[in-house]
Amino acid sequence: MSFGSTEMSAALKVSAITDLLDTYASNPAIFDDVVIPQTFTGKKSINFYLTSQYSSEAEIYDYTINCRAATMGESRTIASTVIDTISRENGSNYYIYCEVLGTISPADSLDNFNTPLTATIKLK
Repeated sequence: MSFGSTEMSAALKVSAITDLLDTYASNPAIFDDVVIPQTFTGKKSINFYLTSQYSSEAEIYDYTINCRAATMGESRTIASTVIDTISRENGSNYYIYCEVLGTISPADSLDNFNTPLTATIKLK
């Protein structure tokens, strides 16, 4: 069971978003994981992960989407594009609603700016 991650990944993998990201293994740098692979050497990426518990009664899932980049402006541009592209998105079997959180500064010289979003996906 994907717990909505298949739908979230499909919603994020559209050119409006992927054109802003670096690549990893010939794919857009979008990771369905709580961490970004150590072998990723780019700066602009997205990682997303489930942050709510699963209920079999309602297929509603809450995700965190981290929009990462070398500058705060780039990070916010990625986040803004994600919101403009997927918030209130009606897929063939899902609906998504997003909210932006405050940008997080890099923890050290190896880190990036991160503008996180919360995204609620409801499967139909």
